[in-house]
Amino acid sequence: FKLLGALMLAVAWCLDWIGWAVGRKFKLSTFSVRMLLIHRHFDIKRARDELKYEPMLEFEEGWEKTLEWMRENWLPGFLEKRGGTKEKKE
Repeated sequence: FKLLGALMLAVAWCLDWIGWAVGRKFKLSTFSVRMLLIHRHFDIKRARDELKYEPMLEFEEGWEKTLEWMRENWLPGFLEKRGGTKEKKE
């Protein structure tokens, strides 16, 4: 993974320079690659220990509800704007 990240950064660096030379911004930039490669792991242990916080839902249940909401509310409008259709996986 680190080799792939380094390759992506190298390509993005080249695109940054090309974009600078021609006066255009590309979607693949060193900034976007760095944001993709950031390790994001969130832990609520301290909130549980210090604040006695307990989540209303565990991650898995919350994730499933999020996906369900996205499929029902967001995806149809997104596909309509792009001219696609909603295909169900079975």
